[in-house]
Amino acid sequence: MSNATSNNTIYVVGGGKGGVGKSISSHALVDCLRIPVLDAAASPSPEPKEVCYIESDDSNPDTYKAIHDFAGVHAEVCNLDNDDGYVRLVNTIGTRTDLPVVINTAARATATLIEHGSLLAAAAQEQGRKLVMLWVINRQRDSLELLRQWLDSKQAYSAVHVVRNLYFGPAEKFDRYNSGRLKTEITGTIDLPEITSELADYITDHRLAFWAERDRDGERLSLGYRLAMTFWRGRYRKAFAPVL
Repeated sequence: MSNATSNNTIYVVGGGKGGVGKSISSHALVDCLRIPVLDAAASPSPEPKEVCYIESDDSNPDTYKAIHDFAGVHAEVCNLDNDDGYVRLVNTIGTRTDLPVVINTAARATATLIEHGSLLAAAAQEQGRKLVMLWVINRQRDSLELLRQWLDSKQAYSAVHVVRNLYFGPAEKFDRYNSGRLKTEITGTIDLPEITSELADYITDHRLAFWAERDRDGERLSLGYRLAMTFWRGRYRKAFAPVL
């Protein structure tokens, strides 16, 4: 396992509400950082890079449970409801200065991101690291209103990208975002491909990492699931390419 990586960016996956797709975005981003390029013809497979993943939703840490036991994934659960949680967060990323960090925020996180987010920004600045927000939205007004609140707090981020979760419809259907002023105030827009329901349910029900080749009982995944995951992993890489 290689300890070195040229990317030590801190990625915060926000959204401020449940069900918009923060967890699947975080999961996919960890996979993209582990193996930036998928090459089916490569033999052996590319050596995974190390990644730090921090799950702040301690009540439902599904992504943490799916990926924490893979070599090279340094995963922790850290409640960010108060100052103490942010101090623990900063201490954690302070020990992983050479690795990219993905922070999956809880549905209730907007207020604390505003109140305590300066601690994270100060830590990134002191360490000379990029701090990137990926704000996941659906097509409803409230996800944009929460983004507006966060933007108005003037957090010192290197870049802010909106992630349109295409599970909620094609990009052109995100009318409130597409035609609004918010779009002019962010760095860019990422379209998160809609994963098939059968594959999404299978991964969630069995708490599987996107890169898993075997289930929790050690049985090799069926050919259909393995090929489907490889296909969707490739699409996620294209989607997240602007921030990798």
